[in-house]
Amino acid sequence: LFSSDNSGSVRLWSLLAGQDKNKLDDIYRQYSNKHAEFNNHLSAVTAIAFSTSGNVLFTAGRDKVVNIWDIEDGINELLKTVPVYESVE
Repeated sequence: LFSSDNSGSVRLWSLLAGQDKNKLDDIYRQYSNKHAEFNNHLSAVTAIAFSTSGNVLFTAGRDKVVNIWDIEDGINELLKTVPVYESVE
């Protein structure tokens, strides 16, 4: 489960074992019983999305940037920051 807040942080929380994890099963196994944090936004994060492969995380927010993260195998590396012209609400 990913969450975001007004501070610009995105957090990954582990899910309870035995729960239906749907398409996030691989990500769940990667982070089972772990908590990861993605910090690169200057203000509220308002959108979180995944690539179809599940290996790339996109975060966007009021600071008018989209951050692209490599989350394959728990790498959690910021690949690129893309400026946008309007904040993502």
